[in-house]
Amino acid sequence: MKKQLFLLVLSFLAVNLFAQKLDTDFLSDMPGACVIYSDKDGNRINLVNAQDCFYVRYRPAGTEDGITSKISIKKAFYTEIKFLEAVEGSKDDFESIVKPKLVNIFSYTDLGLRENLPSAFISQRNDLNGNLISSAVIDFYVPITNLISESDANGTVVIKCDRFGSLSPDEIGPFLNSDILPAAVIREMNTVKVGKTKNTQIGNIEISLPENFHLEQENCYALSDTTKRDSIIWSDIIRLDAMQLADFWTYFMIELLNVNAIVIPDSVEIQKMGNSVCLIYKVMDYEYYELNTCIVCLLSNDGNEFNILKINGYSQFIEKNMEMYKKMIESAKIK
Repeated sequence: MKKQLFLLVLSFLAVNLFAQKLDTDFLSDMPGACVIYSDKDGNRINLVNAQDCFYVRYRPAGTEDGITSKISIKKAFYTEIKFLEAVEGSKDDFESIVKPKLVNIFSYTDLGLRENLPSAFISQRNDLNGNLISSAVIDFYVPITNLISESDANGTVVIKCDRFGSLSPDEIGPFLNSDILPAAVIREMNTVKVGKTKNTQIGNIEISLPENFHLEQENCYALSDTTKRDSIIWSDIIRLDAMQLADFWTYFMIELLNVNAIVIPDSVEIQKMGNSVCLIYKVMDYEYYELNTCIVCLLSNDGNEFNILKINGYSQFIEKNMEMYKKMIESAKIK
């Protein structure tokens, strides 16, 4: 299991200590949370929460040199960003080059707009005549900043989140110096000929499952004549009160922060399918950089106990067979 899970364990202990429920705000600012941004010119910003401070590294395109600083970030009506210590470069470098970029990123959730989370929204800037200057896509699942991307008045993306997640302490150094992410490897896959379906129980969930799925192991089914990496479907069960979670949005965020892979930020979406609320996202695995799609669907009768239906597979396989999966998910019900 990925080392970053240790941080979540500590977070849960802290929550129990202070007798409060874990929510998306808490996870967004927990130790180890990290984000990487790149702008249209290829310049990059790496930002990580190191528990008692934040570290930020700005690296201009085409160079190995950068500006690394220890800083504090306090979120209120306006976000307060203060320089603490220079690691690479100088205080003047941070104040003149890096800080304005960070102020810009956080400005889209200032002025009380952060209260709209965990809902997704578009934050806009307008001039005195009401003309659009820029806009940003905001959502709860990007930690620290909540910014997915910023666009200019013409709709051109000028900065975007390339990666987010959570780190253990010994991963912070490599993260700050990490290179450009490689392109995802996409496997060519085929559309499945769906045969007859039958009502099948996976854990506590009953779904209409095509007969060409077979039982791989307890509560886990895979398509016949494919590898387990092509696509699998399985179930789980959680209780919000037992996990000290405020709501299911918090569970979705835990899901994203604990993926042992590179999450593609702009692939994340939440859909209602039948009786389920589903989180859908794409990841690249660390070993082969293959693009995979994950679908996590929650079903509940009481808003506290959730039965979870999970689907994983190569992205192109999921995309080419999405209608099959939608029908399966829409048929799902708690038995």
